[in-house]
Amino acid sequence: MRRESCVNNFSSLGTLGGAVSAMGFFSEKFVKAALRVSLRQLKIAQILGDPISIARCYLYISLGLAQDGHFKKAITTVRGIWKENIVSLHSEFLKNCTLGVWMTIKWIKTREKRTFLS
Repeated sequence: MRRESCVNNFSSLGTLGGAVSAMGFFSEKFVKAALRVSLRQLKIAQILGDPISIARCYLYISLGLAQDGHFKKAITTVRGIWKENIVSLHSEFLKNCTLGVWMTIKWIKTREKRTFLS
């Protein structure tokens, strides 16, 4: 795959993944689809060799894991990305993405507890 094609595919999958992930708050089948999109995006990021894009893909995967109820895996992944960014990547953008995903996971977990108690 040419680099330009990979970048375009990565971007398109990001848009699709965001939309499907948003629908995951309403239906479990969209959660599975969003995870598949994130995994495809991860493969492209690995081909491109961009560590920040790779980290972002893992954040998207962790969001899908949280939507699917796998909070421990999701939280472990986000913490790993946070530590990696602090140690070597030093990206303000990635820091903000990580914080956003962290807050979303906390919100999902709180929402799930409320639903369970209702």
